[in-house]
Amino acid sequence: MGAPRVVVVGCGVAGAAAAWSLARGGAAVTVVDGAGPGSATAAGAGIVQPWSSTASGPFYDLYAAGAAAYPRLVEELAEDGAADVGWAVPGSLVVDADPARLDEVASLVRGRTAGTSAAGVVERLSPAEARALFPPLAPDLGAVLVPGGARVDGRRLREGLLGAARRHGAVVVRGQARTHLDRGDATVVTVDGEPLGADGVVVAAGAWTDHLLAPLGCPVGVTAQRGQIVHLAAEG
Repeated sequence: MGAPRVVVVGCGVAGAAAAWSLARGGAAVTVVDGAGPGSATAAGAGIVQPWSSTASGPFYDLYAAGAAAYPRLVEELAEDGAADVGWAVPGSLVVDADPARLDEVASLVRGRTAGTSAAGVVERLSPAEARALFPPLAPDLGAVLVPGGARVDGRRLREGLLGAARRHGAVVVRGQARTHLDRGDATVVTVDGEPLGADGVVVAAGAWTDHLLAPLGCPVGVTAQRGQIVHLAAEG
């Protein structure tokens, strides 16, 4: 038997990461890039700091595990020829005008990271101390400093993952993917009407995932979410 053929529908960080992992493991991978508007990978701020999140249960566990995996991921990508994916650990601030709320956040982060060095030494900052670190803050905002807070450039990470996947033989095609079931209940993927041979399919299409899965009758409940971000040029 030859290498298993896998089609990955979606070309953001999730799809590119799946493609790289599969190709590195020996699969013959085809990635479908639909180039749809509003891609979360290009729009997201790239914050990697799970410990102050209000998430809980399996969602938080996955979030925290992903954050913990990043340093090794960055090392492995560098070894695979993708040396710069915009990864940095500048620390993060959780800000609020309510001191009691900040005390809760500090306690939450310390509890979640007890026994590990991942978050660094968590500090409560006065409004003046917070503004010294980030001058554009409003004067009434105190903060919790989490030194282990990190960021990554989603676009550079995506390109690094795709480049590494290509070095392991993955192929990227552009076009609109569709799915349907054949008579044997196997999933068929077409791109602009042309079928792609596949032994397995990964759907990683973000907000378009349920649209792709609708013909298969297995929606997963992923929906679009509007986000807002402010870009500032802070002198110095």
